[in-house]
Amino acid sequence: MSNHVMWSEQLSRIIFPYFNETGLLAWQGRYVGKEATKAKWFSQGKIHEIIHPVKVTNRTAVLVEDIVSAIKVSKFTGAIPIFGSSVSAKQILRLKTVVDRVWYWLDPDMRSKSVKMSNLSTLLGLPACVIFSDKDPKEHTYDEIKQYLTKDQ
Repeated sequence: MSNHVMWSEQLSRIIFPYFNETGLLAWQGRYVGKEATKAKWFSQGKIHEIIHPVKVTNRTAVLVEDIVSAIKVSKFTGAIPIFGSSVSAKQILRLKTVVDRVWYWLDPDMRSKSVKMSNLSTLLGLPACVIFSDKDPKEHTYDEIKQYLTKDQ
């Protein structure tokens, strides 16, 4: 059970739990059913307070919007989901305890926001760059992800 991913038949959701040494902090469910009215993502717990490094081993990481993108990117380098499309100054300062350098790789419609967050990170002492692509990281093939990472890093 890699990344502790589970399936809920009752909810028709892929479940992503987030733990620390004391237990479950929060969880997210990604809806994969057929009802158009259901929210794609559902979260429980203080999800935006969590820093969830995925295979971060050398104090550098790619910041992505969601856990699925983080899992895919982590095949090549450390990744951290930001559980949305922005990070606060407080979150950036917390990230500095985990990493020394970051790359923001958000969805294509978040380009200007990515640049602003990268600039804020750098101002707060966490050097940052932006990776631009035409799709959400999770929508790329592994070969494409590798190309973006080697081109921009």
